[in-house]
Amino acid sequence: LDAGQPEQAISSLRKAVAALPGDVHALCQLANALLRSFRPEEAIHCCDQALAINNKHADAWLNRANAKLQLARYD
Repeated sequence: LDAGQPEQAISSLRKAVAALPGDVHALCQLANALLRSFRPEEAIHCCDQALAINNKHADAWLNRANAKLQLARYD
């Protein structure tokens, strides 16, 4: 993602999530990549999946809050 190729990063992270569906870290990384690509609704979906696995995961909550800020949704 830092290499300036967000779509390639998102594609790779989607593959990681598919291979490791219960990996909260992979879901959070995907959410972060989606946020950097200004795709907050997709990021929220990833965060919700991560939080369904571990509802105390701080990065998932942070990414979810940042996605809601991008959408200007404060609920």
